[in-house]
Amino acid sequence: MRQLIFLGCFSLLASAALADDAVVTSPSSAGGDKIIQPGDFSPKAETLPTIVIPDNPVAAKADCLPPQAVPESDADKLRKQRTQIAAKWIGSFRNTIKDTARSGNFFSTLFTSSKQPIDTELLGEMDSFIVLHPDMPEAADVYLLKSQVHTRMEAYNAAALDLLMLMTGYPDSPSFGEASKRLSELSGDQLKKQSSAIGLLTQKMKVLTGDHDHRVATYLADIGTTSNDANYAQPIATECALFLQSNRSFLDEDIVEHALARQSMLIDDRIAVYHFNKLLALYPSSPTRPDSLLSMGNVQRKGLKLYAQAAQSYSKLVEQYPEAPETKAGYLSLAGMYDEDMGDYPDALKTYGAVVARYKDDPAVLQSLRNMALIYQNKTGQPAKAIETYIKLSETFKGADALDALDKAENIATSSTRDWTVAMNINDRIIALAPKTDAAAKAAFANAEIAELNLKDMAQAKKLYSAVIDGYPANALAKEAQKRIAAIDRQTQP
Repeated sequence: MRQLIFLGCFSLLASAALADDAVVTSPSSAGGDKIIQPGDFSPKAETLPTIVIPDNPVAAKADCLPPQAVPESDADKLRKQRTQIAAKWIGSFRNTIKDTARSGNFFSTLFTSSKQPIDTELLGEMDSFIVLHPDMPEAADVYLLKSQVHTRMEAYNAAALDLLMLMTGYPDSPSFGEASKRLSELSGDQLKKQSSAIGLLTQKMKVLTGDHDHRVATYLADIGTTSNDANYAQPIATECALFLQSNRSFLDEDIVEHALARQSMLIDDRIAVYHFNKLLALYPSSPTRPDSLLSMGNVQRKGLKLYAQAAQSYSKLVEQYPEAPETKAGYLSLAGMYDEDMGDYPDALKTYGAVVARYKDDPAVLQSLRNMALIYQNKTGQPAKAIETYIKLSETFKGADALDALDKAENIATSSTRDWTVAMNINDRIIALAPKTDAAAKAAFANAEIAELNLKDMAQAKKLYSAVIDGYPANALAKEAQKRIAAIDRQTQP
Protein backbone atom coordinates (compact mmCIF):
# COMPACT_ATOMS: atom_id res chain seq x y z
CA MET A 1 0.00 0.00 0.00
CA ARG A 2 2.86 2.43 0.85
CA GLN A 3 4.52 1.69 -2.49
CA LEU A 4 1.35 2.56 -4.43
CA ILE A 5 1.01 5.87 -2.61
CA PHE A 6 4.67 6.76 -3.31
CA LEU A 7 4.38 5.94 -7.04
CA GLY A 8 1.27 8.08 -7.31
CA CYS A 9 2.90 11.09 -5.75
CA PHE A 10 5.94 10.74 -7.94
CA SER A 11 3.74 10.56 -11.05
CA LEU A 12 1.90 13.74 -10.10
CA LEU A 13 5.16 15.65 -9.48
CA ALA A 14 6.68 14.57 -12.78
CA SER A 15 3.58 15.64 -14.70
CA ALA A 16 3.66 19.10 -13.08
CA ALA A 17 7.32 19.57 -14.00
CA LEU A 18 6.66 18.68 -17.64
CA ALA A 19 3.56 20.87 -17.83
CA ASP A 20 5.44 24.05 -16.88
CA ASP A 21 8.40 25.45 -18.79
CA ALA A 22 10.31 25.49 -15.50
CA VAL A 23 13.91 26.53 -15.01
CA VAL A 24 15.60 24.41 -12.40
CA THR A 25 18.87 25.42 -10.92
CA SER A 26 21.12 22.49 -10.24
CA PRO A 27 23.69 22.38 -7.51
CA SER A 28 26.86 24.25 -8.22
CA SER A 29 29.38 22.48 -10.38
CA ALA A 30 32.90 21.78 -9.24
CA GLY A 31 34.03 25.14 -10.60
CA GLY A 32 31.34 27.02 -8.75
CA ASP A 33 29.36 27.69 -11.96
CA LYS A 34 25.55 27.65 -12.02
CA ILE A 35 23.76 25.13 -14.34
CA ILE A 36 20.43 26.08 -15.90
CA GLN A 37 18.24 23.22 -17.41
CA PRO A 38 15.35 24.33 -19.59
CA GLY A 39 12.05 22.47 -19.30
CA ASP A 40 9.99 20.87 -22.18
CA PHE A 41 6.26 20.92 -22.95
CA SER A 42 6.35 17.37 -24.33
CA PRO A 43 7.27 14.40 -22.21
CA LYS A 44 8.75 12.81 -25.33
CA ALA A 45 11.07 15.77 -26.15
CA GLU A 46 14.82 15.18 -26.34
CA THR A 47 16.92 16.36 -23.43
CA LEU A 48 18.53 19.76 -24.30
CA PRO A 49 22.23 20.38 -23.67
CA THR A 50 23.27 21.84 -20.36
CA ILE A 51 24.35 25.59 -20.44
CA VAL A 52 27.03 26.66 -17.99
CA ILE A 53 27.31 30.39 -16.99
CA PRO A 54 30.50 31.37 -15.08
CA ASP A 55 30.28 33.35 -11.84
CA ASN A 56 32.59 36.07 -13.30
CA PRO A 57 31.88 36.16 -17.01
CA VAL A 58 34.58 37.67 -19.23
CA ALA A 59 33.41 39.95 -21.97
CA ALA A 60 34.11 38.66 -25.40
CA LYS A 61 36.78 40.50 -27.32
CA ALA A 62 35.57 42.33 -30.34
CA ASP A 63 37.80 42.78 -33.36
CA CYS A 64 39.41 46.36 -33.15
CA LEU A 65 40.19 48.62 -36.05
CA PRO A 66 43.87 49.56 -36.55
CA PRO A 67 44.89 52.91 -34.84
CA GLN A 68 44.13 55.90 -36.96
CA ALA A 69 46.80 58.64 -37.52
CA VAL A 70 46.10 61.93 -35.71
CA PRO A 71 45.60 64.68 -38.27
CA GLU A 72 48.50 67.14 -38.36
CA SER A 73 47.56 70.56 -36.99
CA ASP A 74 47.99 73.74 -38.96
CA ALA A 75 50.59 74.91 -36.43
CA ASP A 76 52.65 71.74 -36.94
CA LYS A 77 52.36 72.10 -40.70
CA LEU A 78 53.51 75.72 -40.49
CA ARG A 79 56.44 74.80 -38.25
CA LYS A 80 57.52 72.03 -40.60
CA GLN A 81 57.15 74.32 -43.58
CA ARG A 82 59.31 77.02 -41.99
CA THR A 83 61.99 74.50 -41.14
CA GLN A 84 62.01 73.20 -44.70
CA ILE A 85 62.35 76.64 -46.24
CA ALA A 86 64.97 77.94 -43.75
CA ALA A 87 67.91 76.97 -45.95
CA LYS A 88 66.23 78.48 -49.02
CA TRP A 89 65.54 81.64 -47.02
CA ILE A 90 69.24 82.00 -46.18
CA GLY A 91 70.06 81.41 -49.84
CA SER A 92 67.71 84.24 -50.72
CA PHE A 93 69.57 86.51 -48.28
CA ARG A 94 72.90 85.66 -49.87
CA ASN A 95 71.68 86.17 -53.42
CA THR A 96 70.03 89.49 -52.58
CA ILE A 97 73.15 90.80 -50.83
CA LYS A 98 75.23 89.77 -53.82
CA ASP A 99 72.83 91.26 -56.40
CA THR A 100 72.59 94.58 -54.51
CA ALA A 101 76.32 95.00 -53.87
CA ARG A 102 77.64 98.55 -54.21
CA SER A 103 79.72 99.40 -57.23
CA GLY A 104 83.40 99.83 -56.55
CA ASN A 105 83.60 102.87 -58.84
CA PHE A 106 84.79 105.92 -56.91
CA PHE A 107 82.38 108.37 -58.50
CA SER A 108 79.38 106.06 -58.14
CA THR A 109 80.02 105.59 -54.42
CA LEU A 110 80.84 109.27 -53.89
CA PHE A 111 77.29 110.36 -54.67
CA THR A 112 75.46 107.29 -53.33
CA SER A 113 74.21 107.00 -49.80
CA SER A 114 75.47 104.05 -47.79
CA LYS A 115 71.91 103.50 -46.57
CA GLN A 116 69.68 101.69 -49.05
CA PRO A 117 66.05 100.55 -48.54
CA ILE A 118 66.95 96.98 -49.44
CA ASP A 119 69.43 96.84 -46.57
CA THR A 120 66.80 97.85 -44.05
CA GLU A 121 64.45 95.25 -45.50
CA LEU A 122 67.15 92.57 -45.39
CA LEU A 123 67.98 93.32 -41.77
CA GLY A 124 64.32 93.10 -40.80
CA GLU A 125 63.94 89.77 -42.58
CA MET A 126 67.08 88.37 -41.01
CA ASP A 127 65.87 89.43 -37.58
CA SER A 128 62.62 87.58 -38.33
CA PHE A 129 64.62 84.47 -39.17
CA ILE A 130 66.49 84.68 -35.86
CA VAL A 131 63.23 85.08 -33.93
CA LEU A 132 61.71 82.03 -35.65
CA HIS A 133 64.80 79.81 -35.60
CA PRO A 134 67.14 80.91 -32.79
CA ASP A 135 68.28 77.34 -32.08
CA MET A 136 69.01 76.37 -35.67
CA PRO A 137 72.74 76.18 -36.48
CA GLU A 138 71.96 78.11 -39.67
CA ALA A 139 71.10 81.17 -37.57
CA ALA A 140 74.86 81.67 -37.14
CA ASP A 141 75.15 82.23 -40.88
CA VAL A 142 72.35 84.79 -40.67
CA TYR A 143 74.34 86.78 -38.12
CA LEU A 144 77.31 86.65 -40.45
CA LEU A 145 75.15 88.01 -43.26
CA LYS A 146 73.76 90.72 -40.97
CA SER A 147 77.31 91.81 -40.25
CA GLN A 148 77.98 92.01 -43.97
CA VAL A 149 74.94 94.25 -44.51
CA HIS A 150 75.81 96.48 -41.56
CA THR A 151 79.36 96.80 -42.84
CA ARG A 152 78.27 98.01 -46.27
CA MET A 153 75.90 100.43 -44.51
CA GLU A 154 78.98 101.68 -42.58
CA ALA A 155 77.24 100.73 -39.34
CA TYR A 156 80.44 99.17 -38.07
CA ASN A 157 79.47 99.00 -34.39
CA ALA A 158 76.36 97.02 -35.30
CA ALA A 159 78.45 94.79 -37.56
CA ALA A 160 80.83 94.08 -34.69
CA LEU A 161 77.97 93.16 -32.37
CA ASP A 162 76.51 90.83 -35.02
CA LEU A 163 79.78 88.93 -35.01
CA LEU A 164 79.91 88.87 -31.22
CA MET A 165 76.36 87.49 -31.07
CA LEU A 166 77.32 84.74 -33.50
CA MET A 167 80.32 83.80 -31.37
CA THR A 168 78.23 84.00 -28.19
CA GLY A 169 75.22 81.97 -29.28
CA TYR A 170 76.88 79.49 -31.62
CA PRO A 171 80.38 78.69 -30.33
CA ASP A 172 80.44 75.36 -32.22
CA SER A 173 79.39 76.85 -35.57
CA PRO A 174 81.68 76.46 -38.59
CA SER A 175 81.19 80.22 -39.03
CA PHE A 176 82.85 80.98 -35.68
CA GLY A 177 86.33 81.28 -37.17
CA GLU A 178 85.16 83.58 -39.96
CA ALA A 179 83.34 85.77 -37.42
CA SER A 180 86.46 86.03 -35.26
CA LYS A 181 88.52 86.99 -38.31
CA ARG A 182 86.09 89.71 -39.40
CA LEU A 183 85.86 91.08 -35.87
CA SER A 184 89.64 91.38 -35.75
CA GLU A 185 89.60 93.21 -39.09
CA LEU A 186 87.00 95.70 -37.86
CA SER A 187 89.01 96.33 -34.69
CA GLY A 188 92.11 97.07 -36.71
CA ASP A 189 90.41 99.24 -39.32
CA GLN A 190 87.04 100.98 -39.05
CA LEU A 191 86.76 100.52 -35.28
CA LYS A 192 90.40 101.01 -34.40
CA LYS A 193 89.59 103.68 -31.83
CA GLN A 194 87.12 101.30 -30.20
CA SER A 195 89.36 98.25 -30.26
CA SER A 196 89.66 98.24 -26.45
CA ALA A 197 85.87 98.28 -26.08
CA ILE A 198 85.54 95.40 -28.55
CA GLY A 199 88.26 93.54 -26.68
CA LEU A 200 86.29 93.90 -23.45
CA LEU A 201 83.10 92.68 -25.11
CA THR A 202 85.01 89.71 -26.49
CA GLN A 203 86.42 88.80 -23.08
CA LYS A 204 82.95 88.79 -21.55
CA MET A 205 81.81 86.36 -24.24
CA LYS A 206 84.62 83.87 -23.57
CA VAL A 207 83.50 82.93 -20.04
CA LEU A 208 79.92 81.94 -20.97
CA THR A 209 78.47 78.47 -20.43
CA GLY A 210 75.15 76.70 -20.94
CA ASP A 211 72.76 76.33 -23.87
CA HIS A 212 72.08 78.93 -26.53
CA ASP A 213 69.41 80.90 -24.65
CA HIS A 214 71.39 80.92 -21.41
CA ARG A 215 74.58 82.12 -23.12
CA VAL A 216 72.84 84.88 -25.06
CA ALA A 217 70.78 86.10 -22.10
CA THR A 218 73.77 86.16 -19.76
CA TYR A 219 75.89 88.02 -22.31
CA LEU A 220 73.23 90.63 -23.07
CA ALA A 221 72.51 91.18 -19.38
CA ASP A 222 76.22 91.72 -18.72
CA ILE A 223 77.07 94.10 -21.54
CA GLY A 224 73.67 95.80 -21.35
CA THR A 225 74.22 96.89 -17.76
CA THR A 226 77.93 97.71 -17.95
CA SER A 227 78.39 99.34 -21.34
CA ASN A 228 77.92 103.11 -21.44
CA ASP A 229 79.17 103.51 -25.00
CA ALA A 230 76.43 105.22 -26.99
CA ASN A 231 77.87 103.76 -30.20
CA TYR A 232 76.76 100.28 -29.14
CA ALA A 233 73.52 101.22 -27.40
CA GLN A 234 71.17 100.70 -30.36
CA PRO A 235 72.72 97.39 -31.50
CA ILE A 236 72.64 96.01 -27.94
CA ALA A 237 69.05 97.18 -27.45
CA THR A 238 68.04 95.55 -30.72
CA GLU A 239 69.59 92.24 -29.72
CA CYS A 240 67.86 92.38 -26.33
CA ALA A 241 64.51 92.88 -28.05
CA LEU A 242 65.21 89.99 -30.44
CA PHE A 243 66.06 87.69 -27.57
CA LEU A 244 62.86 88.53 -25.70
CA GLN A 245 60.91 87.53 -28.82
CA SER A 246 62.88 84.36 -29.59
CA ASN A 247 63.62 82.98 -26.10
CA ARG A 248 62.65 79.32 -25.74
CA SER A 249 64.16 78.17 -22.45
CA PHE A 250 65.65 80.98 -20.34
CA LEU A 251 63.40 81.79 -17.38
CA ASP A 252 64.91 85.01 -16.02
CA GLU A 253 63.94 87.26 -18.90
CA ASP A 254 63.80 90.25 -16.57
CA ILE A 255 67.58 90.66 -16.70
CA VAL A 256 67.43 91.11 -20.47
CA GLU A 257 64.55 93.58 -20.16
CA HIS A 258 66.66 95.45 -17.62
CA ALA A 259 69.63 95.52 -20.02
CA LEU A 260 67.33 96.82 -22.76
CA ALA A 261 66.08 99.60 -20.49
CA ARG A 262 69.61 100.56 -19.44
CA GLN A 263 70.79 100.83 -23.04
CA SER A 264 67.67 102.81 -23.92
CA MET A 265 68.89 105.48 -21.49
CA LEU A 266 71.63 106.19 -24.07
CA ILE A 267 69.11 106.38 -26.91
CA ASP A 268 65.91 108.10 -25.77
CA ASP A 269 64.72 109.02 -22.28
CA ARG A 270 61.06 108.22 -22.85
CA ILE A 271 61.84 104.82 -24.36
CA ALA A 272 63.99 104.08 -21.32
CA VAL A 273 61.17 105.01 -18.93
CA TYR A 274 58.80 102.79 -20.92
CA HIS A 275 61.06 99.76 -20.57
CA PHE A 276 61.72 100.39 -16.88
CA ASN A 277 57.98 100.66 -16.24
CA LYS A 278 57.43 97.49 -18.25
CA LEU A 279 59.99 95.62 -16.16
CA LEU A 280 58.45 96.84 -12.91
CA ALA A 281 54.97 95.80 -14.08
CA LEU A 282 55.86 92.35 -15.44
CA TYR A 283 58.47 91.15 -12.96
CA PRO A 284 57.41 91.98 -9.38
CA SER A 285 60.13 89.77 -7.87
CA SER A 286 63.00 90.78 -10.13
CA PRO A 287 66.31 91.56 -8.40
CA THR A 288 66.77 94.36 -10.92
CA ARG A 289 63.89 96.41 -9.51
CA PRO A 290 66.00 98.60 -7.15
CA ASP A 291 68.37 99.60 -9.97
CA SER A 292 65.40 100.11 -12.29
CA LEU A 293 63.74 102.52 -9.86
CA LEU A 294 67.00 104.42 -9.35
CA SER A 295 67.78 104.58 -13.07
CA MET A 296 64.25 105.61 -13.99
CA GLY A 297 64.32 108.32 -11.33
CA ASN A 298 67.57 109.65 -12.76
CA VAL A 299 66.11 109.74 -16.28
CA GLN A 300 62.96 111.47 -15.05
CA ARG A 301 64.98 114.00 -13.09
CA LYS A 302 67.89 114.82 -15.39
CA GLY A 303 66.57 113.96 -18.83
CA LEU A 304 62.86 114.73 -18.72
CA LYS A 305 62.76 117.23 -15.80
CA LEU A 306 59.75 115.37 -14.41
CA TYR A 307 60.59 116.05 -10.79
CA ALA A 308 57.34 114.83 -9.24
CA GLN A 309 57.61 111.50 -11.06
CA ALA A 310 61.28 111.23 -10.18
CA ALA A 311 60.43 111.81 -6.52
CA GLN A 312 57.96 108.91 -6.70
CA SER A 313 60.58 106.60 -8.20
CA TYR A 314 63.22 107.50 -5.61
CA SER A 315 60.70 107.26 -2.78
CA LYS A 316 59.58 103.77 -3.87
CA LEU A 317 63.19 102.69 -3.90
CA VAL A 318 64.00 103.85 -0.37
CA GLU A 319 60.69 102.63 1.04
CA GLN A 320 60.43 99.24 -0.65
CA TYR A 321 64.11 98.24 -0.74
CA PRO A 322 65.79 99.78 2.32
CA GLU A 323 68.62 97.23 2.29
CA ALA A 324 69.42 97.39 -1.43
CA PRO A 325 72.82 98.78 -2.47
CA GLU A 326 71.06 101.30 -4.72
CA THR A 327 69.04 102.80 -1.88
CA LYS A 328 71.84 105.04 -0.61
CA ALA A 329 72.18 106.63 -4.05
CA GLY A 330 68.40 106.96 -4.15
CA TYR A 331 68.42 108.98 -0.91
CA LEU A 332 71.19 111.27 -2.20
CA SER A 333 69.52 111.74 -5.59
CA LEU A 334 66.18 112.57 -3.97
CA ALA A 335 67.75 115.04 -1.53
CA GLY A 336 69.83 116.60 -4.30
CA MET A 337 66.74 117.05 -6.48
CA TYR A 338 64.83 118.73 -3.65
CA ASP A 339 67.80 121.02 -3.05
CA GLU A 340 69.15 121.82 -6.51
CA ASP A 341 66.15 121.40 -8.82
CA MET A 342 63.05 122.09 -6.77
CA GLY A 343 64.26 124.49 -4.07
CA ASP A 344 62.40 122.40 -1.51
CA TYR A 345 64.91 122.89 1.30
CA PRO A 346 62.85 121.40 4.16
CA ASP A 347 62.47 118.11 2.29
CA ALA A 348 66.10 118.25 1.22
CA LEU A 349 67.24 118.65 4.84
CA LYS A 350 64.86 115.91 5.95
CA THR A 351 66.20 113.49 3.34
CA TYR A 352 69.85 114.29 4.05
CA GLY A 353 69.06 113.81 7.73
CA ALA A 354 67.69 110.33 6.95
CA VAL A 355 71.01 109.48 5.28
CA VAL A 356 72.94 110.68 8.34
CA ALA A 357 70.75 108.66 10.69
CA ARG A 358 70.85 105.50 8.61
CA TYR A 359 74.44 105.25 7.34
CA LYS A 360 76.42 106.51 10.37
CA ASP A 361 80.01 107.16 9.18
CA ASP A 362 79.57 106.26 5.51
CA PRO A 363 80.95 108.69 2.90
CA ALA A 364 77.33 109.41 2.00
CA VAL A 365 76.95 110.90 5.48
CA LEU A 366 79.96 113.15 4.91
CA GLN A 367 78.40 114.44 1.69
CA SER A 368 75.00 114.85 3.33
CA LEU A 369 76.34 116.84 6.29
CA ARG A 370 78.26 119.15 3.97
CA ASN A 371 75.18 119.72 1.83
CA MET A 372 73.04 120.35 4.90
CA ALA A 373 75.53 122.91 6.21
CA LEU A 374 75.53 124.72 2.84
CA ILE A 375 71.72 124.83 2.80
CA TYR A 376 71.65 126.30 6.31
CA GLN A 377 74.41 128.74 5.48
CA ASN A 378 73.43 129.95 2.02
CA LYS A 379 69.76 129.10 1.40
CA THR A 380 67.74 129.15 4.61
CA GLY A 381 69.68 131.84 6.50
CA GLN A 382 70.49 129.68 9.51
CA PRO A 383 74.26 130.13 10.12
CA ALA A 384 74.05 128.76 13.64
CA LYS A 385 72.59 125.54 12.24
CA ALA A 386 75.39 125.45 9.70
CA ILE A 387 77.98 125.73 12.50
CA GLU A 388 76.22 122.98 14.42
CA THR A 389 76.24 120.72 11.34
CA TYR A 390 79.93 121.30 10.65
CA ILE A 391 80.77 120.48 14.28
CA LYS A 392 78.77 117.25 14.00
CA LEU A 393 80.74 116.42 10.88
CA SER A 394 84.02 116.95 12.75
CA GLU A 395 82.82 114.62 15.50
CA THR A 396 81.84 111.92 13.02
CA PHE A 397 84.86 112.06 10.72
CA LYS A 398 88.51 112.67 11.49
CA GLY A 399 91.56 113.95 9.67
CA ALA A 400 91.37 116.46 6.84
CA ASP A 401 87.57 116.26 6.59
CA ALA A 402 87.13 117.21 10.23
CA LEU A 403 89.67 120.05 10.01
CA ASP A 404 88.00 121.43 6.90
CA ALA A 405 84.58 121.35 8.62
CA LEU A 406 85.90 123.13 11.72
CA ASP A 407 87.62 125.75 9.60
CA LYS A 408 84.34 126.47 7.77
CA ALA A 409 82.47 126.61 11.07
CA GLU A 410 84.98 129.08 12.51
CA ASN A 411 84.64 131.32 9.46
CA ILE A 412 80.85 131.39 9.84
CA ALA A 413 81.16 132.16 13.57
CA THR A 414 83.52 135.07 13.00
CA SER A 415 81.93 136.51 9.84
CA SER A 416 78.20 135.78 10.20
CA THR A 417 77.11 135.12 13.76
CA ARG A 418 80.05 136.97 15.33
CA ASP A 419 79.70 134.64 18.28
CA TRP A 420 83.20 134.93 19.70
CA THR A 421 82.70 132.32 22.35
CA VAL A 422 81.64 129.77 19.73
CA ALA A 423 84.53 130.80 17.48
CA MET A 424 87.09 130.31 20.23
CA ASN A 425 85.55 126.95 21.13
CA ILE A 426 85.91 125.83 17.52
CA ASN A 427 89.55 126.89 17.48
CA ASP A 428 90.14 124.88 20.63
CA ARG A 429 88.68 121.88 18.83
CA ILE A 430 91.14 122.41 15.99
CA ILE A 431 94.07 122.58 18.41
CA ALA A 432 92.94 119.37 20.10
CA LEU A 433 92.33 117.60 16.82
CA ALA A 434 95.66 118.45 15.18
CA PRO A 435 98.18 119.59 17.82
CA LYS A 436 101.61 120.83 16.77
CA THR A 437 100.43 121.52 13.23
CA ASP A 438 100.18 124.76 11.27
CA ALA A 439 96.40 124.51 11.57
CA ALA A 440 96.70 124.42 15.36
CA ALA A 441 99.08 127.40 15.34
CA LYS A 442 96.65 129.35 13.20
CA ALA A 443 93.73 128.49 15.53
CA ALA A 444 95.70 129.49 18.63
CA PHE A 445 96.67 132.81 17.05
CA ALA A 446 93.03 133.40 15.99
CA ASN A 447 91.88 133.00 19.59
CA ALA A 448 94.45 135.51 20.75
CA GLU A 449 93.25 137.96 18.11
CA ILE A 450 89.61 137.51 19.20
CA ALA A 451 90.57 138.24 22.79
CA GLU A 452 92.50 141.36 21.73
CA LEU A 453 90.35 142.84 18.97
CA ASN A 454 86.83 141.65 19.72
CA LEU A 455 86.66 140.99 23.42
CA LYS A 456 89.14 143.74 24.31
CA ASP A 457 90.59 141.49 26.97
CA MET A 458 94.28 142.42 26.75
CA ALA A 459 95.39 140.21 29.60
CA GLN A 460 93.76 137.21 27.98
CA ALA A 461 95.18 138.22 24.62
CA LYS A 462 98.78 138.39 25.96
CA LYS A 463 98.32 134.99 27.56
CA LEU A 464 97.08 133.46 24.31
CA TYR A 465 99.81 135.08 22.20
CA SER A 466 102.38 133.68 24.64
CA ALA A 467 100.85 130.22 24.11
CA VAL A 468 101.47 130.61 20.37
CA ILE A 469 105.12 131.55 20.98
CA ASP A 470 105.68 128.65 23.37
CA GLY A 471 103.73 126.05 21.44
CA TYR A 472 104.82 126.88 17.89
CA PRO A 473 108.21 128.64 18.07
CA ALA A 474 109.18 127.69 14.52
CA ASN A 475 105.96 128.98 13.00
CA ALA A 476 105.90 132.45 11.44
CA LEU A 477 102.92 133.30 13.65
CA ALA A 478 105.19 133.09 16.73
CA LYS A 479 107.05 136.23 15.60
CA GLU A 480 103.76 137.97 14.89
CA ALA A 481 102.57 137.03 18.38
CA GLN A 482 105.67 138.68 19.88
CA LYS A 483 104.90 141.88 18.00
CA ARG A 484 101.31 141.84 19.24
CA ILE A 485 102.41 141.41 22.84
CA ALA A 486 104.82 144.34 22.46
CA ALA A 487 102.05 146.47 21.00
CA ILE A 488 99.70 145.61 23.86
CA ASP A 489 102.39 146.47 26.36
CA ARG A 490 102.88 149.89 24.79
CA GLN A 491 99.15 150.55 24.81
CA THR A 492 98.70 149.54 28.42
CA GLN A 493 101.73 151.41 29.85
CA PRO A 494 100.78 154.44 31.98
